[in-house]
Amino acid sequence: MATRLNLNRRYDNSINSNSCSNSITNANESSYDKNSFREVVNKRKRKVENLMSKYRIGESFITSSHEFYMEELAYKNVKCLDDLINEFFKKSMPPGIYINKNEFQRLRTNFKEELHQKYASLFETFDENYENWIDDLYDNVFSNNDFSMNVKTPVIFVDHSPTVLNSVWIPKGKKNCSTKIPYEYVGYLFDYPFLVWYEVVRLFQPFGPINYSINALNKLKNFKTAFDFYDAFESICKEHLMNSDRDINGQDLKNLIPYNRLLWEVQETNKSVGKRKHICYSGEVTMWNEKLELNLNAPKTYQSKRYYRMFSAERFLHIKINKEIEIEKLDEKTRSLLKNLLLNPIELAGRIYEFLYAKEGTLYYFATNGSCLNKPIRIWDAINCDVPINCNLDMTTAKFYSRLSLGFSDSTPAIVFDPDQIHYDKPDVENVIGQCLTDGCAPISLTAMRQIAKVMDYRETPQFIQARIGGAKGIWFLEHKVLDPYKLSIDLRQSQTKYKLDFKINNPYLRTLDIVRIIKSPDRMATLNAQLIRILENGGVPMQVFIDMIKENVQKIKDMVVGQDDPTILRSWIAKSDNIMRRRIGDRIKNNDSDVNDYGSYCSEISTNSGSGGVSLSGYPDNMSEIAIEMLDAGYLICVADPSNSLKEGEIFIQLDGDAGYYERGMRFGIVEGDVILSRNPCSLPSDVQKVRAVNNPLLCKYYNVVIFPVNSQSRKGPLAAKLSGGDYDGDKIFCCWDSRITELYQNSPVAEMLPEVKNAFSKCTETISNYLEPVKKDVNQCTKKVQRLILEEYFKDILTPIGLYDYYHRLHSSYYGLSDPKSIYLAQVSAKLLDATKQGEKLKDSVFKSDKKKYTSHPIPFWMEKDKSKSKIKSVCSMDNLKIIAQEEISFINSPEFSVSLNTRHELDPHINRFWTREFIERVENMEDGGRYKKDLKLINNVTDSIIRNYNNEISKLLGEEESPPPNSIHLRNGRIRTINYKYTEQFINLPPTKNYESDILKHVNRTDLNHDITLFELRLKAASLYLQSYKKKPELEVCWKLAFRILCGLKAQMIESENSDIVGGPRNVIYEVWQSLNVDNRWRNI
Repeated sequence: MATRLNLNRRYDNSINSNSCSNSITNANESSYDKNSFREVVNKRKRKVENLMSKYRIGESFITSSHEFYMEELAYKNVKCLDDLINEFFKKSMPPGIYINKNEFQRLRTNFKEELHQKYASLFETFDENYENWIDDLYDNVFSNNDFSMNVKTPVIFVDHSPTVLNSVWIPKGKKNCSTKIPYEYVGYLFDYPFLVWYEVVRLFQPFGPINYSINALNKLKNFKTAFDFYDAFESICKEHLMNSDRDINGQDLKNLIPYNRLLWEVQETNKSVGKRKHICYSGEVTMWNEKLELNLNAPKTYQSKRYYRMFSAERFLHIKINKEIEIEKLDEKTRSLLKNLLLNPIELAGRIYEFLYAKEGTLYYFATNGSCLNKPIRIWDAINCDVPINCNLDMTTAKFYSRLSLGFSDSTPAIVFDPDQIHYDKPDVENVIGQCLTDGCAPISLTAMRQIAKVMDYRETPQFIQARIGGAKGIWFLEHKVLDPYKLSIDLRQSQTKYKLDFKINNPYLRTLDIVRIIKSPDRMATLNAQLIRILENGGVPMQVFIDMIKENVQKIKDMVVGQDDPTILRSWIAKSDNIMRRRIGDRIKNNDSDVNDYGSYCSEISTNSGSGGVSLSGYPDNMSEIAIEMLDAGYLICVADPSNSLKEGEIFIQLDGDAGYYERGMRFGIVEGDVILSRNPCSLPSDVQKVRAVNNPLLCKYYNVVIFPVNSQSRKGPLAAKLSGGDYDGDKIFCCWDSRITELYQNSPVAEMLPEVKNAFSKCTETISNYLEPVKKDVNQCTKKVQRLILEEYFKDILTPIGLYDYYHRLHSSYYGLSDPKSIYLAQVSAKLLDATKQGEKLKDSVFKSDKKKYTSHPIPFWMEKDKSKSKIKSVCSMDNLKIIAQEEISFINSPEFSVSLNTRHELDPHINRFWTREFIERVENMEDGGRYKKDLKLINNVTDSIIRNYNNEISKLLGEEESPPPNSIHLRNGRIRTINYKYTEQFINLPPTKNYESDILKHVNRTDLNHDITLFELRLKAASLYLQSYKKKPELEVCWKLAFRILCGLKAQMIESENSDIVGGPRNVIYEVWQSLNVDNRWRNI
């Protein structure tokens, strides 16, 4: 069949250049190139809009439904479309210049029906060949495994009538406005990608602060590249700020456009290697007077998800409920009102968004119709494309809600398997009593792993991956015996399959292996938290062991921060312990920050970044219930079932590669042997921590960086993972510790059976999707509404589950009576059951919750659990109280305001900066025969820098002393004001003294329009050196020089060192190999 041009690709080299564009095969269309075809369609749209504009209804006549049919007809036969338009408006245009809204709506509907009839007559074979059309579409889209962000969507495209929306959604703070895009804006946006539509809506009234202006919108005209649009929006925002007498370069501009060109560049990048990024749109909602107030956020980049790849990420609007709406505190009536309001569609930026799903604090709304969309898509079709409802009618409603979440997991598409390469429903290994021993774990071929390495830009062939494919999820391991090194295949075990697929439809998205992560070396130290410490103590480990560990940890950090003289080692330690590179890259992408500051091209030497900051002790929070003791002889590892079936009961296998670091004894990790403690978060029961034996098994030596559990089909015991807080093998991370101080003394506790009172505390819903939809099964629209209602109800059930309260009850009760007390066991089991309650369709009975709340809150809060520092300490009730007291004593000095790294280290005058100033102020001045003019200029610089220091310190001191007890969120406001002060005095540092005040021949030629000019740069270094020497004797936290001239001082020092060691002054200087290693960024980071 013929394919039509993909008009979602609006312009050459544009923001939507990732779109798949099909070739033109129809003779009528072959005479047009892409630009001329677009103009053909747009010309007809403008003609219709002009004809209807005389009625002054105030909105666009053409909807996306009209647009779709007009594009199809224009593609097939342009003359046919022209005849239809002329005939319709000749016979249907009402006389006069006034019509009401109902008449306008009737005309719009009639025109759509005329277009539809003509379309149906030209494409009469469409419905008959639907399955073939779908197959052709998939073949085109997935040829050569090319993944696109904007492919044509593989569902039945259904025409939507224009939706009449209840205006329950309003812009924040605009009580009498609609979220609908103002009619005046539409004419400027016809040919532009949706990112431009969204930014116009977000920045202009009624959502944004910028008033409607023809001049402002004209700045968007005739732009073709992403960077053109970015520059246009930046110009519009600066003009708005200038008219409002606000700073056009500081925080005010950042608030309006908190991204930079990197954001727009994402849309122009079609990555075939590494993790994918998508631009997504989001907002925050609050409820006011039975209305929903919507506040739009700036666009951000998000990790790829299957749903984004199916339908394009820009179809989704992510909504978060404002924290001010404390859902758990709402009464039932208000909560029901909120849910009803959230189910209403949103009309935004020329689109209709309808509720699709909710997960982890985010409500996903889906654009079913509207601007920049190829075709309308119903919510029903969007769901069925991933989870075929007709194939899963026997699934419970709770499981259905849970399974939909798989499509919203962050993932990277790796391989599209052919149907015969996927081995569905492979049986799991079971023991003699029918318990599954391989829950969530299966093999994959060597060839597949090699392709994954290539797609993910991974240097080595992975051995373990966590992934999704179709209706399955879990861990896949490299097959133990490679029978055919060229065979591409994957096994899906029954335990991995979460929902059924419709094999009649050839859907490659459901045959694509989506990588969640590749399992690699542990990248951070394992830590002992309060839960583990309590269970280990209950199992026989003395509290003195943990006291000694706390003291050792604090001393190590003090030694590293205060006593480490090697800057390379210290820098490496800080980067590793604080995940600096991860956070930098993440901030750069998520928050769209860049390395370019407000000074543009000369940022190499000038920056408002001070380069200094406080040192915190990672793992030592004020609240002891959050304590984390770092351990060398421990790690967090994914657990997998034994691929070789060779481990015996009670044995495990751990082998870490060289990247995992060193043992306590200073040797590289390798195969771990001996007793090992295992646990999984959360752990509350005494049996949630198990001691097993790690062995050296030659059959498993090819596997690294996981903990392998035994699979013994002859055993009558359950899987080891299930003993660890009910874990399995679909990606659970296990705490593994082989520190002999713990393993030698700990004794396992027997696994407790589920208490009858715990079983009776829950009610269970077993209603299936079939039964739930039975009353409305013949009406797709009603089915859609019921499914939407179901999803939102299950989401609210999930967030209202009192998991945190029962964990609190357990910690409180067990502090007084111990972990082995029957009531402590009861509370731990209820807490564990609540974790999966929503997925299992279970709900804690209200009567049980009320009874437990009254029963388990009577005790005073133990000292180790108390977060309120103002409360007086109660009498110690358990050993954890004593541990907290000792821990606080150990770290109290380091966390005190009096402690300063600078005060505890050598604080000598920098010889190179001092040498530079001495050379100029003494040596050069003495050799100058200019009547003392140069010396006078240097004294002027000294006076200016002294004034800057005094004024800066006064403003900062005043700011920091304004509030003794700052309100919530004041830290963000205060930081913003500090940045403004830094910016203000950096400007003064650069621009003072006025150049006209210089008298010497050296400095009177300074031209500050070019800060990279040699003489100008020399003047900056003079001022930086003066600033440094005058602030040297001040307290370290008031060293203004590092706040205002950090990079200049660094450049000055490098220059002085170079001049000492080289005859050549100026230019770059080589650095030692060790420093280069610490500065270098892994190539894999650069490709995200």
